Amino acid sequence: MNEQSRRHIVWVVIAAMLAAVPTSMVGQSPTTSPGSWSAVQSLKQNVTVAVMTKDGTQTKGKLQRVLEDSIVVGEDQNAKTFKRDNIAAIYKSEKSKLKTTLIGAGIGAGTGVVLGAAVGGCHDIGCVSRGKAIAVAAPLFAIPGALTGLLIGHHREKKTLVFAGK
Repeated sequence: MNEQSRRHIVWVVIAAMLAAVPTSMVGQSPTTSPGSWSAVQSLKQNVTVAVMTKDGTQTKGKLQRVLEDSIVVGEDQNAKTFKRDNIAAIYKSEKSKLKTTLIGAGIGAGTGVVLGAAVGGCHDIGCVSRGKAIAVAAPLFAIPGALTGLLIGHHREKKTLVFAGK
């Protein structure tokens, strides 16, 4: 295989890896039906929720408690009570830093493997075994990949619909 063919393969693999990056971390499904109040009652205290009321206002805060016909969200002094009949939707919010960090590390390591395999072999400047080139390039590319994934996870918030009012 000549050098130009090897470069072409490397670019195709890199393009395929970039195309496989998830564009959204949305699509989670709650454990119970989003229309049922029992899904809200199963939430743990202090989880971050966003309450959308039927008049269009949104309030985001820590869940304090869930009663039979209402939910209390916010800090002690600023806590707000929302009646179940006035709620359009409740979303559970969380940031998924670990998942995006691992995805970034995997993409970076994969890129390092491909580039290490392409660089390995004999060239004008000498010979480097493919195994050694891969062993150096994989972690070298995994680190910035993980950092990029961490930054993406820090700024991306995962929202799961817990309750949809009638």
